Amino acid sequence: MREPAPSFIQHNTMRTVSALSKSVPANTPHRAAPVAFMILLVTLAVTLTGCASVAAQPVKTSAPGVSTSGNATTDYNTAAGLPCNRGIPVYLRAITDDPSYTNAYVGLGDCYAGLGYFTEAVTEYNKAIAMDPTQIGLYLKRAAAQYSKGNSGSAVADVKIAQQYAPSQAPTYASIASAFDAYQDFVDAIATMTKAIDIAPYNPTYYETRAQMYLHAQESVQAFDDYKRAIKIAPSENYKASIYVAFADVYLQQQNVDGALQSIQHAITLQPNDPHLYVQSGDIHRQVGRLGEPGRGNGAIGLYQHALTLVSKGPDAIAAHEGLGNIFAQLGQTKQAVAEYQSAERIAKDVATRTRISNEIKAATTTTGQ
Repeated sequence: MREPAPSFIQHNTMRTVSALSKSVPANTPHRAAPVAFMILLVTLAVTLTGCASVAAQPVKTSAPGVSTSGNATTDYNTAAGLPCNRGIPVYLRAITDDPSYTNAYVGLGDCYAGLGYFTEAVTEYNKAIAMDPTQIGLYLKRAAAQYSKGNSGSAVADVKIAQQYAPSQAPTYASIASAFDAYQDFVDAIATMTKAIDIAPYNPTYYETRAQMYLHAQESVQAFDDYKRAIKIAPSENYKASIYVAFADVYLQQQNVDGALQSIQHAITLQPNDPHLYVQSGDIHRQVGRLGEPGRGNGAIGLYQHALTLVSKGPDAIAAHEGLGNIFAQLGQTKQAVAEYQSAERIAKDVATRTRISNEIKAATTTTGQ
């Protein structure tokens, strides 16, 4: 049975999952990348039916969410609200009070993983799985911990077990597929994502996600076909524009500058008042030497200047001024470069950005001796 055309609140989540395949390499050492581990769990979980977050939600016990010990329940609830370095001893106390309390083992495992102690996390997830072997979230947690230890084979094996218990629902298949993709099992990722698409063929996010998986598998023709399908059924002009931007990124990875610029132009046609698109196009033009001419409104200069007619503050305005500053500095027009850098510096709020721009001003003036 096919699902109806869905809402698209999970669009950015699925993109994040695809991107994570590059964020935690297979040789990640013990206690490394705990942040990436937790992000992975959260993003994988968002699409799991009935679970807002695998990393945060209690896993069902034989009597869901209930311990035979009131003290254990109190300790669990207390630990869940504490930072992990303080929560661990409270979880241990809950387990002492009730050794059969599955959720306490899960919470303890999450804390160990969050602090980078992945071997200890796997041990606690093992205990939870022994008590509740049909909970797919547990296998995904253990898979993430195993992968963070460098055990990619064990991670993929856990995802396959989770798949066996997964209900035949598109969001669940999408989460499982994203886990396979994150652990570089692209064949199973694509096959499982196809199951999600078969159930929910009107969800453009799924096609976009599978396109990323095809790219990871070095199958660019199929990836482009999926992007085109996503554009065709996208529910809004804004959504279509975002897919064209993803298209442009792929073209850039393939060093196809004309394809990238054409894709960005499609996005601009759909969203002509979006300054960010002009900044992105300006960046591409600048990087390949298509700088344009001052006052002519062409090339990177024209694109940055047009962005500034649409926005005067915020990240896009800063990027446009900074891009212009870089061009003028490259052309040896120091006075104009400094003026653009100073415009960017005036509207920058955070210290890191202001420091970077200040250094660019120093570099421009030092080069020319001004």
